[in-house]
Amino acid sequence: MDRLFILIASHFVGDFGFQSAWMAEFKAKDMVVVGAGGTAVVVTRWYEVLSYHVFVYISTMILFMRLLGYHPTPQGIVADATTHFVIDRLKGRDFLGVRVIPSVWLDQMCHLTVRVILWRIGWL
Repeated sequence: MDRLFILIASHFVGDFGFQSAWMAEFKAKDMVVVGAGGTAVVVTRWYEVLSYHVFVYISTMILFMRLLGYHPTPQGIVADATTHFVIDRLKGRDFLGVRVIPSVWLDQMCHLTVRVILWRIGWL
């Protein structure tokens, strides 16, 4: 149970505490700057920003776990990172005019469900 508490705590620290305003704003859309001549230039792509966010999120979990003597498996780390990327992507984009994951609370429930499953099977 201690390990599960660490996974839940590190989730909230990584997903909220260490997510910058830049990550929150541009993980779902490209960062575009309009130049003096009115030309739009894409500065950063959404997938780069979302990848940075997932890296920070996973690094937080690994750091918490290792400092407290736990060792998440490589497949658990990859599964958590991949599902976090997909869930955040679905939350940030409209598909066929409908937001697949409509609220921040549904998003958080999805992330926590993944972590509980990975904990239960012994990967995290």
